[in-house]
Amino acid sequence: MVSHHAPATRLGLYFALSLFSIVLLGVTAARIHQTLNFAPGVSFFDPIVVELLVTSVLAIIWSWFIIHTIHTIRVNGPVTTFWHEAIGFLIIWIMFLVGTAIATNFWANLGVCFGVFTCDILTVIVAFAWLCFITMTLIGFSTMLFLARNNGYGSIHEPLHGRWGTGQTGGPTGAKV
Repeated sequence: MVSHHAPATRLGLYFALSLFSIVLLGVTAARIHQTLNFAPGVSFFDPIVVELLVTSVLAIIWSWFIIHTIHTIRVNGPVTTFWHEAIGFLIIWIMFLVGTAIATNFWANLGVCFGVFTCDILTVIVAFAWLCFITMTLIGFSTMLFLARNNGYGSIHEPLHGRWGTGQTGGPTGAKV
């Protein structure tokens, strides 16, 4: 009998990533709007905020695509194996790593201005960038642990839904969770 805890864990983590990314998208858009409308004739924006906005959009799209793929037990078509997931995951993970590191370094001393709208937005951006990065890291660990329990990296070309032995794929039967 196959346990379905690993797909459920991954679904939950991807759902959390999508929620955190939606919040990050909102606050980065608010920051860009604020800086572009700073004063008449004066507009600027922080490139790292744009990077985090783009990363959050990609993370939303990616997480909902992976949720759909796992939930519907897709085995055919593009991006249906753990290998494909790993490629997309790594790109977004690196983007969050870079964006979070730069934002944290750039706005390291925000504690002195709590209560000021500008500082509050920056604090929320840094916080949710970290939440997205940590969630992505947890997704990576859960996927690696699942693969390690099921034929190691020999199963990297198996369908990413992780429900082997359900009659849906020709993969290893009885995936351990």
